[in-house]
Amino acid sequence: ITEQHKYLSSNLPPFLYQRLIALDAAKSYNTSEYEALNKHLTSLFTVRITPMPSCVAEAFANINTTIYVAIQGESEFTIGGALEHYNITAEINKINVPTLVTNGEYDSVTRPVVEKIHSQIPNSKLITYPTSGHMTMIDAASLVLDDIRKFLIRVEKKRNIHEEF
Repeated sequence: ITEQHKYLSSNLPPFLYQRLIALDAAKSYNTSEYEALNKHLTSLFTVRITPMPSCVAEAFANINTTIYVAIQGESEFTIGGALEHYNITAEINKINVPTLVTNGEYDSVTRPVVEKIHSQIPNSKLITYPTSGHMTMIDAASLVLDDIRKFLIRVEKKRNIHEEF
């Protein structure tokens, strides 16, 4: 959570970051101000393609908010719900299969966070997609699909996944 707050505070104008923190502290999630701020933040850090692709808009419109809020909390940009106290950091190094770790350059899951994950998975490859937010599969669809294909080919042929694609 600290990494995310550092990232947001350094990538948003101070007044926007302070409003996000204030609205979050007041639990003012159902206000027009919070909804406008959330929409703006989503366009910066989640899916950067504008206008938002219809597949993403439809997915957001049909999300089961009861389940989502129970897991994530009310805010996409501050952790609450079950995830707030969920920490499997000590378990990550037990992953023993080739693993592709990805994020976007503007992802709210920050580079230091994914680097830590990557460094703890013995046989992993990390790819960061320039200009992408969290939804790399939308923002950089052809690159992501191509990299997944190349990664899987290397895994199937038992090749070194760390070589450049």
